Parts: sequence; C-alpha cells; structure tokens
Amino acid sequence: MRILAVCLALLTGGAGIVLAAGQQTASELAQITARGRALYQYDVAATLAMDAVRARYGTAMPQAPAGSRVLSICRPEFSGWSVDVGALSGDTASFVVFYRAVQAGPGARAFDVTKVDAPATGAFDVQAARAITRAIGDFQAVRSSPYKYAALQRADGQWYVYIYPGPTAAHAYPLGGDARYLVSADGRQIVARHRMHNGIIDEESASLPNGAHMAAGFHTVVVDDVPQDTDVFHVLLREPRVPDYVSAQGHMYKIDTNGSIEDLGTPTPTPRP
Repeated sequence: MRILAVCLALLTGGAGIVLAAGQQTASELAQITARGRALYQYDVAATLAMDAVRARYGTAMPQAPAGSRVLSICRPEFSGWSVDVGALSGDTASFVVFYRAVQAGPGARAFDVTKVDAPATGAFDVQAARAITRAIGDFQAVRSSPYKYAALQRADGQWYVYIYPGPTAAHAYPLGGDARYLVSADGRQIVARHRMHNGIIDEESASLPNGAHMAAGFHTVVVDDVPQDTDVFHVLLREPRVPDYVSAQGHMYKIDTNGSIEDLGTPTPTPRP
C-alpha cells in the first residue's frame, strides 16, 4: 500500500495560484503525468497477468455470480504487481479470487499464476471491485468495441476509476471516448465524473507507408484546457514511442516519451502577406 501512496501522492494536491485561462502550474501538469504513468503501469500489469492466466489455465473463466462480472484487480507491492482475477459476491460483501498472478519482480514481464478459488483477505479487492462495477454501470460508451478499466487508489483512500477503449487489432492504439471517475473509499458512491475525450481516434502504427515513421502525434482536447491522464497513458503505451502535441482550447502542450508535459503556450498566428 505504501508504494501506491507514494506513486499517487501527487494526485490530491491543489494549485493554489490563480492563472490566466489556459495556463497551468508545473504541479498541475506533474499530477496529470503521475496519473497517466500510474494508469500505464496498471494497464501493463493487468495485460501481462491475464496473458499468464490464459497461458496456464486456458481462456475459459469460472462463472461469476448472477449480476456480477469477472474482474482483474491490480495492486502494486514492493516486489511488483499482484493481480487477483475474480468476482464480487452477490451481496458485494466479498471478492472471490479465481486466480492470483504475482509479478516475478519490479518491471518483470513474467507473472507466476496460482489457482485460488477463495475469498480475498482484506478490503482492497472488494472496494476496488465495487468502484469498478459502479463506474462501469454509469459509463456511456462511445462504441460497442471492448473497453478496459483501471482502479487506482488515492492517498485519501478514494478511487480513481478509468474506463477507456481497448485495441481492436494488433498495433492499434485507440485514444478517446474515455472517462475518469472519483469513487468513495468503500467503492459504493460516485463522487465525481470527468469525461476526458468525446470521440475516439484509432491509431495503427502498422498502417504507415513503407519507409515512413511517425515522428510525433497531434490531437485536440475539447473538454478541458489541459492534456488528460489518458493522453499521457497513450504516449507511454504506443510503440514506437513518440511525443504527442496536444491542443487544449487554443493552448499547446507537448507530452514527451517519458510522460512529462511541457507547456508550449498559445501559438502566435503567422501574419498573412
């Protein structure tokens, strides 16, 4: 739990400075970077863990109780990520773990998988699963393709739940049509909703012409005046990694390949001859 608190310690700070529209403090941009990096780490852990579960036990999952669904609950530990695959009980009082995947070490791509089939000890899985289920039930999907989710616990115990589109093909990196929810610590109540993007941009790195390569990406954020957490996540996930330029209500930002955000200011129009 301490690693998670340290990793997400930047998430709850306030700016404390009044700025002109479009300007953000370095602290605010660092918070967006921290959330995007945490989301990326969660997504990678969930993907590798599920790959390991399917490789050992096949693609068929045990039946979830009526009204529930199979979920992957990811938790950072000092030795790496642990991922519990299971489902909430019908009364949402417990989370039954079907499989547990434990990362072989920090940054390792290998996960050791065991079959559990027993309720999880502790409240983390239950609260995270409730928060995910609550957000999924509220979310309005942009399209019918698969969506992914992540539940990151804040330093104050509340949850950031992300819902975002998953890839529909190899080398595809969809961006947009996503939302971030703030959910109470017990996972039962939505405290706030934040739509991060409206439409979805489908990027496919394999679709470039022969001999061409992407030097940078560009897109526009229309719901806010800053880049979004999933903009950082998108840069970190995409292969090959290249920076993104983001225009947010006329203000320009650059997201570097390590997820850091540079405020480029408001572009000056080029005078016409």
